[in-house]
Amino acid sequence: MKQIELINEYVMNNSKVNDVLRALQKGEIPGVQASDISATFGVLRNNASSILNCLFRKNKIIKINSRPVKFLANSIIHYFKNQYGLPEKNIYTIQELKKYLLDGEIQEKKDAFASLCGWNGSLKYQIELAKSAIAYPPKGLHTLILGESGVGKSAIAKAMHEYGKQVYKNENYPFIPFNCADYGSNPQLLLSQLFGHVKNAFTGADKDKIGLVEKADGGILFLDEVHRLPPEGQEMLFMLMDKGEYNRLGDTIRQKSKVLIIAATTGMPSKVLLKTFTRRIPIVIKLSSYREKPILEKTMIIEKFLIDESIAINKTLYVAPIIFKALVENSYSDGNVGKLLSDVKLFCARAYYEYIQGKPEIKLDKTLLLEEFDQIYQSDITKNDKFWYSIEKVFPKGIPILPKKVSKNFIRCNNSIFYKAIIRKITRLTKEEIEEIPFKKLFYYEKNAYLKMGNNCFSKQDVSLSMLQKNCLIKDLNSSVHFIDLVKSVMNVNFASKTYLTLGVWLTTIEKSNYQELNKLEHIKNKDVFIKKVAKNLANEYKLSKLWWQNYCQRENIHYNNFVSALTALWLNCCIE
Repeated sequence: MKQIELINEYVMNNSKVNDVLRALQKGEIPGVQASDISATFGVLRNNASSILNCLFRKNKIIKINSRPVKFLANSIIHYFKNQYGLPEKNIYTIQELKKYLLDGEIQEKKDAFASLCGWNGSLKYQIELAKSAIAYPPKGLHTLILGESGVGKSAIAKAMHEYGKQVYKNENYPFIPFNCADYGSNPQLLLSQLFGHVKNAFTGADKDKIGLVEKADGGILFLDEVHRLPPEGQEMLFMLMDKGEYNRLGDTIRQKSKVLIIAATTGMPSKVLLKTFTRRIPIVIKLSSYREKPILEKTMIIEKFLIDESIAINKTLYVAPIIFKALVENSYSDGNVGKLLSDVKLFCARAYYEYIQGKPEIKLDKTLLLEEFDQIYQSDITKNDKFWYSIEKVFPKGIPILPKKVSKNFIRCNNSIFYKAIIRKITRLTKEEIEEIPFKKLFYYEKNAYLKMGNNCFSKQDVSLSMLQKNCLIKDLNSSVHFIDLVKSVMNVNFASKTYLTLGVWLTTIEKSNYQELNKLEHIKNKDVFIKKVAKNLANEYKLSKLWWQNYCQRENIHYNNFVSALTALWLNCCIE
């Protein structure tokens, strides 16, 4: 092999997806530079630079316009285009790569509402309203947040405050929370807390006192359960919102205030609030209940609570899929997310107690489910429950919850990476070489490289349930499970649990690309001799792969390709333990 080809191979081997993403996350520049080539191949730096630029002109590699200039394999750009929407070109800036490959994480770090599950999903409209309320000059718009108990009204208010600090560039932007129910049985004391009082305003008022309105001046006063405010107090708030003025109890002097009111209630405004009060509130944010949220968001909420508990005890939790299923499917009509959090804490506490009594791990399983959960959750998950049955296959030990925040980037190590390596090999060899080289030796390097990469990929990243739901369609994961289980049964072999995931993710990937990846395999050089060799050496794997792919293509109404069956047979052989 010529030196330029060896250097091209070196760049390809140093252009791994997870390495590129990891470097960007650390603020480093990914890729290969001239000094790397010089040190590895013993050539002068100028010659190394010339060879890299020659490969660049031939469109073998792409350039990152940085200091120092770095290079990546062209093939990785095709991958990033399909998975992240990165535009295909031959020169990139580091800012462009970060924008497309890390945009989700960067945006989350900047957005004050990113800690809310559903911030860019079911809560998107509500958050737009909340941002509008805070940002509107000169001090924002008064806001009423509606929703059942436990849906996150306080969390929205706190996020609005964080956003206010960003908008007004003021870390000391005030936020004063107050629950009107705390003084609901004593209206006079409630109004005193809010507006303050002067000495002798009422029995026991032995000195002047400033109220929360004054403390929150220039910032936010958050009034939770505002419906517990008496009519007199609502009238006083109306005056405050209308004219920016109020009176302390027992005082005739008007005080000025530039406070922004955010109020929250569980009741119907028309029934529990005065019209004079509500008509001065231009922004109304309605939050949905837990039972109305999409399954993915429910999963993310549960995961967040579990991660918090895992961090608190600094231990890994193993959560049986039946626990997730019960928590996701429970309506939580009484208490919503607040009650869900209580259940999660109780499950973790009971599992931790069993751990300190001698159990080897902290496992949350069906024995922890309380009487309030339906009896169906005491039974094993069946094949009819396609999604949760598939999840059990992917996480046979339980879904691991590690004591750290999980990265939102999902590094997709799927079959296409392996297939492309095989295709490069058979197109580079002659027909005679493929026929003559012993089968075990023919793809030895590609098989080992894939297994090493796959093991690293799934051991170095934390594949959470929500991450899986985002990147793998349920039907594709289920199809993968049925196929792998069939092979295990017929051939009496075992596969690692990640095998289900790699196949499922790949099926989703090709489906999202409208099967273009399969269509490209029609005219591969030496494919017929490859199919013949696989069919001879891996007869069982090939027969089962062919049967499964024929059924899959018929079901999805796409063209069947025998070459894909041969590739899948080789992949199966790689994954057998």
